[in-house]
Amino acid sequence: MHRIHISRGVAFDIALAAALCLVGLYEVLVAPLAEDIVEGPTWLNVLAVVAGSVPLAWRRRYPFWVSVAVYTVLAGRALLVAEPLELYSTTIAVLVATYTVASYAPLRDAVLAAAFSALAIAVAVVRGSGTDAAWDPLASAILLGSIWLVGRVVGVRNERARTLHDARDLHAAEAVAEERARIARELHDAVSHSLAAIALQSGGARNVLDHDPERARDSLAVIERTARQGLEEMRRMLGLLGGADDEEAALTPQPGIGRLDDLVEAVRAAGVDVRATVMGEVRPLPAAVDVSAYRLLQEALTNVMKHARATEASVLVRYRPEVLEIEVEDDGDGAGADGGTGGFGLVGMRERMQVLGGSVEAGPRQPGPGFRVAARVPL
Repeated sequence: MHRIHISRGVAFDIALAAALCLVGLYEVLVAPLAEDIVEGPTWLNVLAVVAGSVPLAWRRRYPFWVSVAVYTVLAGRALLVAEPLELYSTTIAVLVATYTVASYAPLRDAVLAAAFSALAIAVAVVRGSGTDAAWDPLASAILLGSIWLVGRVVGVRNERARTLHDARDLHAAEAVAEERARIARELHDAVSHSLAAIALQSGGARNVLDHDPERARDSLAVIERTARQGLEEMRRMLGLLGGADDEEAALTPQPGIGRLDDLVEAVRAAGVDVRATVMGEVRPLPAAVDVSAYRLLQEALTNVMKHARATEASVLVRYRPEVLEIEVEDDGDGAGADGGTGGFGLVGMRERMQVLGGSVEAGPRQPGPGFRVAARVPL
């Protein structure tokens, strides 16, 4: 069984329309209230009361057409019969319709409705009784004009609030998307580097296990150390997502370029002769630059192990007064930073550097075989 959900605003509109309709019917079928005037055919009066009040239940959804319906009933009843029907419930319905179309409808529709209401009120004044229950020209113009202006101000304010709300939701969605992309790059960089090193070391250990157990044990030690580092980074990132102890994750240090030796040792253990050189005045880096530089080195060296089939590689980190420069070269077959996989490698490097105002160049090394990745990031 399906439940019908009705919002508070819709429920109020239904109750308002029902109340005005019931009061009008009471006056038409039983007795007028106060100074109200009920003249003319009963069936026509009943029709006018129902048609002039029930549409208010849909006033927020169709503000323009509801207002037109209410004004049409007012003018049509006055034109059809010389004997007037002048009820406070009908007056309230006209006021509600005027406020609604001014606050909920576009400006063009609100202006058109205002013109139509002026015409309907003019007809009601001309055909009215002239008593206190009838529409007064000056008072009606002042009252309806004031209500229309109030409704317009409220409508503009609500529209601005909706625009700000939509902009905030869009900004939040973009922030979530950017954060997901950042986490995806972090996971890719951390996991791919660890798994690549583990895969190469385990293959080497299997090949030498029978005739060189000592070398196999060294490879297993590298595998253990690499796996622990990978798990540590994975645990930190999952902690940031709420998947581990948040306080412990927050206290876990971010990887930085100071861990270059660990990266180089992992690649050397995989069988690639890596030479690392640091030039310039070594100094603390901004956190974002430090992490991004480490990830770029990690990704470049991972691709050396996975894709380049290189035997030698070189890493250069140069500290300049206003720029940090990073170069990674190998003598492999030039498979490229992504290795033809279409992964996050080269794209991730460039995105990281662009966010920091830096740049990345990647391509075949000239002269000679191999691949070169060069990055510059301002300090």
